[in-house]
Amino acid sequence: MKRVRVKRIRPNKLFETWLEEWRDKANPNMKYNFSKALESLKKYPLPLKSGKDCIVLQHFGTKLCMMLDSKLEKHVVGINIEKRPPKKQVAIADVQAPVVSTPQNISLLPKNFDVILLVDTNERTGDASQGKCDSTTETLRKENILFEVRHLKVGDFAWIARCRTSKTELVLPYIVERKRIDDLGSSIKDGRYHEQKFRLKQSGITNIIYMIESHGRNDKYGSLPMSTLLQASINSVVQDEFIVKFTNDHRHSMLYLAQFTESLTRLYKDKQLIQCDKENLISPNLTSNKVFLMEFNTFNQASSKIKTYTVKEMFIRQLLQLKGLSLDRAMAIVEYYPTPMLLRQAFLYAGTGGEELLSNLRFGRLQRKFGSSLSKTLYQFYTSKNLL
Repeated sequence: MKRVRVKRIRPNKLFETWLEEWRDKANPNMKYNFSKALESLKKYPLPLKSGKDCIVLQHFGTKLCMMLDSKLEKHVVGINIEKRPPKKQVAIADVQAPVVSTPQNISLLPKNFDVILLVDTNERTGDASQGKCDSTTETLRKENILFEVRHLKVGDFAWIARCRTSKTELVLPYIVERKRIDDLGSSIKDGRYHEQKFRLKQSGITNIIYMIESHGRNDKYGSLPMSTLLQASINSVVQDEFIVKFTNDHRHSMLYLAQFTESLTRLYKDKQLIQCDKENLISPNLTSNKVFLMEFNTFNQASSKIKTYTVKEMFIRQLLQLKGLSLDRAMAIVEYYPTPMLLRQAFLYAGTGGEELLSNLRFGRLQRKFGSSLSKTLYQFYTSKNLL
């Protein structure tokens, strides 16, 4: 009997072709991202009319969808121009198209910059309740650390590399959120805890340090028990992949920051630092002589508190209010289902298998699975008639 080979249907052939082109030309980090997006697209059985429609697929963010729409627009224009009747050619002498120059990325050469610790304006007074007026700046001065007090839109401490000649400032991939242990409990209760985590992870800084500071032997933990605060700290490590640092008091915190600044100075002094947009940042490789970083103004402006939210952003904030939903889990859900309505419809469409719909959904750098328990909880929450 003659074997029949079934040819795979490619409902989104154009999009696949463009993703393959971008993948082949990309750097190693972006090559991985394009490959994962391509893999997700190939599994989707229905035709997609635009790049924007790809947002329902895993590994497709806003940036990639916009790239596809831009490519699609040029493709459609090209087809329309082919269909037009040829125009009569007119000879034009001594006329040249203007040369458009694109600005080169800013580069800071090795040993030509200083590493400076930035202190948020709300941190400069330290712990005034214990008579330590301006204890932050006082301690750092005694340690001979280069630092400046500025208004940071996210985080309490960050580091920049400033060129000694051009004064250009690039942000090193480290940021610190300082929490006194009693304030940690308050932030969990009033919702600041999740919002701050969300903004930190959206900042483009890859190494997020969550500093939890005690303030004496007779600590008051607020209205939350110590076990809850410790669990929140563990979740920050396991679920959010933060670096959690416990300190004894305010002075201990400042000494840690001073030592960290010295370590960063030694680590980066022989490297070439290259300016890069937030969307194109490459995960830092400490063995490489080149490091790609954001400009400080770009970082700070992009980290401003959002006053108006998109539906997708509001959906993330809603998911974070549910027990067991970390930021990485919420982000994984909205990659597939950008709105609550789409998630609800998917649950209902799955019928008897609705409770297991999200059980195999993967999240975070380690690509762990959601599991049946959390999937069932979300199914019950978004399909309950009492919530309508």
